[in-house]
Amino acid sequence: MIRSPRPGEVTHSLARQFARKCEKETAISARLYCLSVARAANDRDAPFRLPNCEKSYILLGHAMHYAMKHEPASSFASPQRRNGARMMVHDVDMRATGEATSCGDFAEHLDLNPYRSTLFVGDIAGRGLAVGRAARALHAYVRSSLLSGMPLPECLRACDDFFTRSIMCDEIPFASLFIAETDGSESKLRYASAGHEPGLLFSETGRHRHLDPTGPILGLRAMLPNSTFGERVVPVGRDELLVIVTDGVTEARHPEGEGLVLFGSTGVVRAVRDARFNLHETAKAIHRAALEHARGTLSDDASVVVSTVGGMRNKNAATLNGRRYDSAGSLFWRAVAGMPA
Repeated sequence: MIRSPRPGEVTHSLARQFARKCEKETAISARLYCLSVARAANDRDAPFRLPNCEKSYILLGHAMHYAMKHEPASSFASPQRRNGARMMVHDVDMRATGEATSCGDFAEHLDLNPYRSTLFVGDIAGRGLAVGRAARALHAYVRSSLLSGMPLPECLRACDDFFTRSIMCDEIPFASLFIAETDGSESKLRYASAGHEPGLLFSETGRHRHLDPTGPILGLRAMLPNSTFGERVVPVGRDELLVIVTDGVTEARHPEGEGLVLFGSTGVVRAVRDARFNLHETAKAIHRAALEHARGTLSDDASVVVSTVGGMRNKNAATLNGRRYDSAGSLFWRAVAGMPA
């Protein structure tokens, strides 16, 4: 039987882990985190136990989140002004085909420090309440891995191992995951994708680039042991539009003749251009176009996340940065109901 460690033991061991995983962060962050862990360890209703490495990563994720909320911004970044890329989420539309609690889609934007941010979108295959629970578990694991400072390829590998060991079954055969990251020190977008629908990056002129997968879907490496996860770096200009959708959008279809016509990435591109020309909300316009293409009925959960990536002149724009969307978050319910966030 594993006993609950004393606060001193927790703070000592996790401070070392925090230092290894987050070398760029301040010692104050580690101390603040250890104080939060110590309080949790003293809570008799919630004994703090660390039976495996996965929980350590989750704790390290909470470390960064806790420290960032309680430290001044100067503790995390140099005071010099940075004019590189910045990612800001502006529009999210997430729709479940059945009960909201069974939705397999999830998304979240995280500010890792004042200049570095990340956005991830995931999609669990399958139907039913088990899918909703799996989506929430994978969402939490992705979040914790990113907050712990993992590089994107390593994060995908860790998520693949977690999904294969803890989630994958006959009802939930695979999942996809897309992660994008920007840093104020460079005018580039880094991304990694585990078999997710290609992201679309639109320039101010309307031209677009496909952000194709950099690895297999989660759960497939057990059958393809030689497969790897990578990342790609894409140069960005000012105010480029990043659109990420789940397969419920691209696989919207209707019968025509003896076959089916898919909405696909082509339909997403067309909807984005129409929305920009008519000044409509982009995410809702994409979902509306997919629904019309499918003759009013979508066969899978459909999610659209729209953000801008570019220079600092976006800093005063209205954003949805730092918000979470899944079947457990209140913002998800508002998105489903069409209510303002």
